[in-house]
Amino acid sequence: MKHVTPTPSPNGRGESPAYLGASHTPPARVQRAQTEFLPDPSLRSLRATYFALDRFQMGSLPLARIVTLILLALSAFWATGLLPARWPGASLILLLAAVHITYATVQRRRDFVEFQAKSRTDVSAASLAPEDKIPVYVTGLLSVEGRFRRFTFTPAFYRTFATGEHALLGLVRKRSLWNIANWPEDEPGMWYAFVLPEQIRQVEAGDISFGGKPLAAVSVAYSLTLPAKNRFRGERTVTETLFIAAETRQDADRIIADLLNNTGDAKLSLLQTPAEPIAE
Repeated sequence: MKHVTPTPSPNGRGESPAYLGASHTPPARVQRAQTEFLPDPSLRSLRATYFALDRFQMGSLPLARIVTLILLALSAFWATGLLPARWPGASLILLLAAVHITYATVQRRRDFVEFQAKSRTDVSAASLAPEDKIPVYVTGLLSVEGRFRRFTFTPAFYRTFATGEHALLGLVRKRSLWNIANWPEDEPGMWYAFVLPEQIRQVEAGDISFGGKPLAAVSVAYSLTLPAKNRFRGERTVTETLFIAAETRQDADRIIADLLNNTGDAKLSLLQTPAEPIAE
């Protein structure tokens, strides 16, 4: 079944095929058209399940918060003494709530992925043609019309314009989970990340894990200027990281080669060094 690529709109919204759901499993590697986005990833790991709980909502509440409220309410009810083992039972449920909140918080700070860097000194710098697009999954901070949101394993295209600017063009589809929860209404559509060569601070090759088996990936740390939010929080420059997961190691190597093409030989050594802490 072929996916339909929506036309980007200035407000970041776009329609997606109705058959695409949260549990869709990516098929084996196939020959893709230049305009064909990858399917949404499966949610078959604990990390991916917590991503779903964090992103999907019932009403205006994320499922993760609803789970927390249920656990706290159950602990309070157990503490009334209407159930056996009053205090041990209430304490156990409260402990489960604490573990749930802690794990969700840790995974949210990691964008629900795990990246393991690997040395790739055999990759030589080589540019992509401006018309080339590589289908990938992107994780990190994306934006549209001045709005910034964090996304995880969003289907996207990696490309480099004739100006040398690298771009990730992500498609956030309208999705539902178990027919009881939905994706936030203001997010479906096209979201983007643009990186100039001079903004790149570090490039690493490696593997990334999310919902299934690890994929070949590239980590790109770069400087990003965020606009002022209000009069108390002005414009600021931070170091952000984009994780780009490819279907094949060959595609990942093409992306690495392109990123290194106009950043100088010094960047090649960064493939072998540990990543520096990234600012929040």
